Amino acid sequence: HPQWTVCVRLRLFHLSRLNTIFSYTTGEHYQEIMLGIDWPQSNLRLECCKYTGFMEMAVPLRLYTWHQICLSADMTKDVQYMIFDDL
Repeated sequence: HPQWTVCVRLRLFHLSRLNTIFSYTTGEHYQEIMLGIDWPQSNLRLECCKYTGFMEMAVPLRLYTWHQICLSADMTKDVQYMIFDDL
């Protein structure tokens, strides 16, 4: 399994139950990596590697506000890092 990092800056105008922010598809799986926001729990959610990797973190989401999100994962060591704004 690979190592990867992705960073995004986003501003939310509306929220539904699961808002996909980033999705990566491979020939083997339609959603190899998915980053989303689970609302109304206000959780940042990461699904990876044919559903073998999963991470969730409560974050203070606000509509119409810019947020910065960075994720880094080393799937060989099963280590994931998630940074939201300055948290």
